[in-house]
Amino acid sequence: MKSIQLLDDVVIAGVRRTPDDDPFMLDTDAANALITAKLAEESDDLDKMKLDELTALAAAETVNLGEASRKVDIAAAIRAHRALAAG
Repeated sequence: MKSIQLLDDVVIAGVRRTPDDDPFMLDTDAANALITAKLAEESDDLDKMKLDELTALAAAETVNLGEASRKVDIAAAIRAHRALAAG
């Protein structure tokens, strides 16, 4: 199972889903197919975390935060770090 956020309208199991929908869980194969087709992206829920949770996560993942102190900047640093690690 993966949490995804849609980037375009999609029909899943007979239900029309849109990018306005909240992120939702989908089986890994179906989620990967939507991600590969650029119809969705994996959702990480970083935007829902509190500042201290993000800071702790960044430390656990050895993310260099530099001057980042706001939630949005820390979340962006974590995402950039993960993207570099994924290659």
